[in-house]
Amino acid sequence: MIKLIIFDFDNTLVNTRGATIKALKYVYKKIKPKVSFKKFFEICDNFERNYNFKRREWFYYFTKNWKKAKELEKIYWEIVMKNTKVFKGVRKILKKLKRKYKIVLLTLTDGKKGTKMRRIKRLKLDKYFDKIYIGMENVKEYKPKISAFKRVLKDFKVKPKEVIMVGDSYERDILPAKKLKIFTISFRKRNNADKVIKNFNSLIKIINYVSSF
Repeated sequence: MIKLIIFDFDNTLVNTRGATIKALKYVYKKIKPKVSFKKFFEICDNFERNYNFKRREWFYYFTKNWKKAKELEKIYWEIVMKNTKVFKGVRKILKKLKRKYKIVLLTLTDGKKGTKMRRIKRLKLDKYFDKIYIGMENVKEYKPKISAFKRVLKDFKVKPKEVIMVGDSYERDILPAKKLKIFTISFRKRNNADKVIKNFNSLIKIINYVSSF
């Protein structure tokens, strides 16, 4: 029987990608680096893939000016917050799931302390979760480390077979969960998860089915 559901945040519950690209395009125009936007984006993406989420360091790489990098970081997050949208059906589904299961959010820092929580609260999603884990901020453990998932299991006193992980990243969400034999559901991506959903309307049906065993 399923007792706990773990959700990722960015690009699982909310559409962050479009907001991020819009913010990076703004920064790109302000910096005017001697590279194409595609290359600029690749360099920023590489910082993130290597778990450096500090946007000011991304932008300092191009500007070599800390003051300007910090100013751009502030504007970047303002644009992201303004343009991040909750995926259709998310609030309705979380409300229903909360009646029957424990729900937690397992996410990563945005590189600037407090930013991720402000983004979550701005969208009024915090009320649906029994606990919010922000790796590298309110907890030292972070995805994709197995210890991040073990921390959640320990806190809620549940076994892997009693948990479902819902996320979009193979490396950060699906793979570490599968290593612990947690049932995995991938949002929109076919990345070796146990199930793939295209929208949240089908989520409850899958969870209830898995919980019946």
